[in-house]
Amino acid sequence: MTKTLADLAPQDLANCVGMWVDVPHRPHPVVFTGEFQSTGEIKYGAAIFDPRYGTDYERLDDCTLRPDLARAWNPDGTPPAGEWEYAHIPALGESTRRFVGEWEEA
Repeated sequence: MTKTLADLAPQDLANCVGMWVDVPHRPHPVVFTGEFQSTGEIKYGAAIFDPRYGTDYERLDDCTLRPDLARAWNPDGTPPAGEWEYAHIPALGESTRRFVGEWEEA
């Protein structure tokens, strides 16, 4: 069963900060920031960061976790573990670099 942010206990939500989530009406995954819209003790909206459009709020039950994708950042705000890899692209005649996280092979 796929978990949404609404399915999680408060302490589990804190561990999901920086994870990618799917939202039904968005064409690509977005990042859960850990902020909420609430009325007292009841949390009903999660702040998400969309790399294309910035920060917005979505319903907790619309945000489906994507544990198959590497975190955008760790729950404490630090960058994920990994290193930069340099590569030359002969067809383009130029060099580039990409970040390789510990979750994937170089």
